Amino acid sequence: MHTQAARRNPRVRFLEGWPWCILLLALTGCAGRQADITFYRFVEDAVPDNRWQEHKVALAAETRNVLSTLYRSAPKDIEIGPDGIIPVNAVAELDKVRPDAAGIIIEVEQIEMSTEAGERKARSVVRGVYVPLPDRGAARDLADTRVQILPADTAARNARAWAREVLPLPRKHYTKKVRVPRSARLDFGMSIEEEDPGSWSSRARFTVEAECDGARRQLFSRTLDPHADGVGTGWVDASLDLADLAGSTARFILTADTVTDAEQETGSDAPPPFTWSPVWSSPILYSTAPRKRDGRPNLVLISLDTLRADHLGCYGYRKSTSPNIDRFAKSAVLFEYAIAPSPWTTPSHASVFTGLHPSVHGAGRYIYEDPYYDYPVEEREITLAELARQHGYLTAAYTEGAYVGAALGFAQGYELYSDKRARPSVCAEETFGSALRWVKAYGNLPFLLFIHTYEPHVPYAPPRRFAEMFDADFTDTGGAWPLEARSQADRARCEAWYDGEIAYTDKVVGGFLAELEQLNLLEDTVIILFSDHGEGFWEHGRCGHGHTLYEEVLRVPLIVRLSGASPPTGRVSREVSLTDVYATCTELLGIDHENPPDCISLLPLINQTSAGTRYEREAIVSELSRRDKEEKTGNLRSWRMFSIRTDDEKYISSELDQTEELYDLRNDPGETNNIAPENQHRLEHYAELRERFLATVAVNRPPLSATGPRARTVTEEERLQFKAIGYL
Repeated sequence: MHTQAARRNPRVRFLEGWPWCILLLALTGCAGRQADITFYRFVEDAVPDNRWQEHKVALAAETRNVLSTLYRSAPKDIEIGPDGIIPVNAVAELDKVRPDAAGIIIEVEQIEMSTEAGERKARSVVRGVYVPLPDRGAARDLADTRVQILPADTAARNARAWAREVLPLPRKHYTKKVRVPRSARLDFGMSIEEEDPGSWSSRARFTVEAECDGARRQLFSRTLDPHADGVGTGWVDASLDLADLAGSTARFILTADTVTDAEQETGSDAPPPFTWSPVWSSPILYSTAPRKRDGRPNLVLISLDTLRADHLGCYGYRKSTSPNIDRFAKSAVLFEYAIAPSPWTTPSHASVFTGLHPSVHGAGRYIYEDPYYDYPVEEREITLAELARQHGYLTAAYTEGAYVGAALGFAQGYELYSDKRARPSVCAEETFGSALRWVKAYGNLPFLLFIHTYEPHVPYAPPRRFAEMFDADFTDTGGAWPLEARSQADRARCEAWYDGEIAYTDKVVGGFLAELEQLNLLEDTVIILFSDHGEGFWEHGRCGHGHTLYEEVLRVPLIVRLSGASPPTGRVSREVSLTDVYATCTELLGIDHENPPDCISLLPLINQTSAGTRYEREAIVSELSRRDKEEKTGNLRSWRMFSIRTDDEKYISSELDQTEELYDLRNDPGETNNIAPENQHRLEHYAELRERFLATVAVNRPPLSATGPRARTVTEEERLQFKAIGYL
């Protein structure tokens, strides 16, 4: 997978023809950092408004920033006639192909439906054809060229098509001259960008040189064999010790070339030359020297998917599910009524990282029928990771993919974004373990780290010893699925295994926090632990989440531990929104940024002070937008549901069945008695609030069309991920 982040300024264009990369100096004074620590990112270019123009490549569920990538045109919906021929200029923006390109590849994707074991499935099929450029720089001469993309006599079809350029090798990247800090290292990754590694007949050689005082010397050279080294299934990482260059001024030359065997050169089955592209990922020059504190903290955000607040001891649960999180909460500030903006993963996380309501950012899955479509976080949105990266922070994320995957736009702003789904029963352990290894490597630099696990999401499959804590008759059946519960005993077992999942995850979180303490990072780091939504256990006739807006799916844990030797502690009873995390983080990181409306910093509540901006909000809005099949007619329908929550009341309205509900939360926290019928005047008040809210977001409302410009077809691999966590 390959992405390029387009930016808000439409006049800014990718400078693909540049043969060198600008060196970004990221020198910051951050908490826990030594004043002379310097780290440098090697990036291709930055846009004038100082937002990063990101070049990303994803391999083996790990998306990284790279020095440069191949030009790819945006996918277009086209119709292919019965001759199977399409014009090149209908797909490729030929004026954007680099002058030195060797050719272009036209690719076409079709969604083909098939029936397997009685189940109808959608499958993505991609076909491509190579179009050489005999004269370099003459891409525009292909304007009238037509290529055979499908066999003749094929029935006319609609398809999605795009083009990508083919570049000659070797490709070189030159940095500007930099002063190498003491105890310096140069880290980078290598791989080959290609969708069909089985077709490679060449190997790639990666070389790093340093040029000091006019003399050049080689620091590193490695040849990657696509088959022997597993390239195409992941990144190959390297770390160079630059201690002998400390104090010198140097520039670095990173070269990628092809190595072709003589017999391969003459082989009749060899693919077109250079149809693959070697890539350098996230090169960074940094110091490993000890550090001193100077005021700005690191930031760690921990998301425990599907964790309802009232199943934690620190939120009043009587079962011992969370001793480590409870202990952490005592050293932090706990928000008793943190409300999620949406009852499912994608829109809720998107709100956390953009500060925007779901109706504004529009991220989520709206089409619930084959073929499935997703709406990713738009590239124009300014994410928390982007802001941190601009302000000198190293950014990384270790997640478990699916509905927080890079393909949904969540990698925006991260130098490294892992969305690998780990093995069942040890997901959290592997995810947090990967994050910890990253911290051990880069913990002396200013960093933002996001960790996400699908524990305790379905299927509830805790390791045996954690399940037996709550179910003495535990029998490992591969996981409990609430939708399959047929009796009260089944339901009790599901909830018990859910608690087992929490206990297992609590142990993993506790181990991670203990490691941060061992690394002497706790005093230098803000830690925010939260969940994106809760989980229902038939309180209102349904289990799971993503269907209702009751408290069991919206009230989530939010625990904030500030940096410092004696951070503020306590409990906040004021209701807050998860969208506020964005504004809180920008203030904590010292980022001067205009936050979105209805996104308010929690620091006045955390510090229990009235200094500065007070925390003022009239109500908290949560939303659910869906497009699914009507049971009676089978037709697709779009509908929305809203909840408006104040300190003592909650209003819920649904477009699906045109209903309104009202609950007195002080006397009925379980929302069992709908008092709407006898409170028409209150309904009118909340309906006015709802319309006022909709008016503020209507201009930014994303389209719900399945084939709209933001729609993204879900791949078969993603379908399997979604099915594994109960969404399909």
